[in-house]
Amino acid sequence: MVDPFINELDPQYRVDGSCWKFIPVTSDGLFSQKNDENIFKHHLIILQLQLAVIFTLATLLHLFLRRFYLPRLISEVLVTLMVLCSSFLLFF
Repeated sequence: MVDPFINELDPQYRVDGSCWKFIPVTSDGLFSQKNDENIFKHHLIILQLQLAVIFTLATLLHLFLRRFYLPRLISEVLVTLMVLCSSFLLFF
């Protein structure tokens, strides 16, 4: 049984001497996950979610900028700048 008070950043020493914690890139799926598993700890799921948000925002912004005869590239660049600025403000 896993102790819930163990910090995930604390190294877990194993018999072979390694002290890193293996985090899988992909998950088993949304419907076959265990009860205590968080699906957003997998890196591929986070990347897919970020790409979906960026392309959705770019499409919505392009619907507005199309009236000014601006190409789709402009809306994608603007969304990328907005996401980068917001992520820098979030982490720093």
